[in-house]
Amino acid sequence: MTDARGAKRSGRSHTVKRVRSKLASLRYGSKSHTARLILVTGEYGKTTVVRLIAKLLQESGHKVVEMVAAEGAGHSIETDPFLLHRRLANASRQGYDYVVLEVHAALIASQVVPTLSVEMVVATTDSPELSILAALPVKYLVIPYGVAPPAGVAHQNIMTVGTDETADMRVVATQLYRKGTEVSLVIDMHTELEVASYLVGQANASNIATALAAVYVLGVDIATFAEGVARLAHVPGNFEYIAHPAPYLVAVDRGGPASTLPLLFESAKQLAKRRLLVALDAAVEPSILEELRGHADRIVMVGESSEPDVARDHEEAAFITVRGAKKDDLVLLIGHRYAVYDDDGTLVIAKTIGGSHE
Repeated sequence: MTDARGAKRSGRSHTVKRVRSKLASLRYGSKSHTARLILVTGEYGKTTVVRLIAKLLQESGHKVVEMVAAEGAGHSIETDPFLLHRRLANASRQGYDYVVLEVHAALIASQVVPTLSVEMVVATTDSPELSILAALPVKYLVIPYGVAPPAGVAHQNIMTVGTDETADMRVVATQLYRKGTEVSLVIDMHTELEVASYLVGQANASNIATALAAVYVLGVDIATFAEGVARLAHVPGNFEYIAHPAPYLVAVDRGGPASTLPLLFESAKQLAKRRLLVALDAAVEPSILEELRGHADRIVMVGESSEPDVARDHEEAAFITVRGAKKDDLVLLIGHRYAVYDDDGTLVIAKTIGGSHE
């Protein structure tokens, strides 16, 4: 009986959300919007790809609105279809050419997606959200190489991204630096391209390739790509350095699903002149932890154990890690709890460990 009542309440809630989204669409005339809508989804890299696409389109002369998720906000475009449709209507009214929207599970749950007129779906990884968005009547699609595209999108309007030789946007080589990344790419198996970015790490090379694939299939001039990528100098919580008086580096990365951490660790290890010391704001599975230990010299994570490398909270984990750092080490603080900012835009953890934004 309890399960039946729960299912009934869930069904009722689903219906209410669907009706609200439809009313919001009718209220703000979504069918008449002139701004072309690009949706970006995936397990990680969404915010960075949204901002890269926006910069690339702006470099080519377009007016662009970027909409990213507001963390911790109880009332946002992700949960309120009226707010989202109003902002989309305003973008069209103000003459913007594109809106680039980050899509999380919360936006899918709001039931607003079927009421949107979508030009393109961009996916950084395969995900449950992608399977829902791919069912929409979209014109363009950008997906990781190896993900099966839906039948409704014309082949010439699909771009695949990856390192495979047959990927439409292929990452050929990546050179990592402390302050940025150089990426060599091949487009459509014949056009070579070199770009340099202020963003750091292998994951950002993939983000750059994904954003470039999106604007390429839209017909943006390749000659603008290098400048467009260079426009984005900083993404909060994306391998963000903290200025620290000691002779070692401290960086913060928001991280992502545990399955993506090895790539982040691998990039950080390449950037460390000496040792890589990592603080995690949460525990990870033993199998993943074992793999991570192959890339780091020390890992301190939050947990309930009394072992030396297990801390009570994320602040203690940071303190333990920083305390053990020596000259030329790289200290990397990973997790959402480290990527929290004060009202003045300063990372809270920077003040906690005696540093500041670099």
